[in-house]
Amino acid sequence: MEAGASRSKQVRTGSRTAAEIIDRLEAARTAMTQRKDTQTKWVIKTFGTLVDGLKAGTIPPDASTIPPRSISSGPDPQVDIGILQRLGFVKPGKMLGDQLGWSEAWIPEPERRLFFIIDLRDRRRPCAAFVVCDPEGQAQQLFDLERIKGRFGRQEYRFICPHTGRLSIAISYSEGAFFCPTSPIQPDGKAHPKSAAAAHPSGP
Repeated sequence: MEAGASRSKQVRTGSRTAAEIIDRLEAARTAMTQRKDTQTKWVIKTFGTLVDGLKAGTIPPDASTIPPRSISSGPDPQVDIGILQRLGFVKPGKMLGDQLGWSEAWIPEPERRLFFIIDLRDRRRPCAAFVVCDPEGQAQQLFDLERIKGRFGRQEYRFICPHTGRLSIAISYSEGAFFCPTSPIQPDGKAHPKSAAAAHPSGP
């Protein structure tokens, strides 16, 4: 009887978790499309060459030196790569992206447009690019990604903080720039070997 009760509880817990995931995906999709006015194909066609230039170093990133910041407990704008993966934007061998059509509360500038591109064409250099477009110009940022083994053996990705080397499932946005939180949004952050060595060089 106890075993049956335990299995029943697991089923209910699993169903609740699945429902919560669906709710989160719907909420994220709704948030991304509230003020979306650009076609998805246009994003890749327009910024694909930019991503290649950022990776090659021929195009310098803007605001890439923003240090990690603390985030408030409120619903600040964030890009969760786990959610993007569930929405179909994170696929090995492909470069995919779209507009972040967030609400006016998150993007108060009426003419500002935000875009993201997830580039997994090269397994050796997975990355995410973000473009902020204003009437007076545009700014671009590049974040390297780390592939990890997630639940049930599924391949997942995390953002690598360019300053600390720490992994985080999400990055935040504020005042025209994206940045890593001072603490990982999900407690799976650990130092990326190369970035950690750069952030904390060893002695002679």
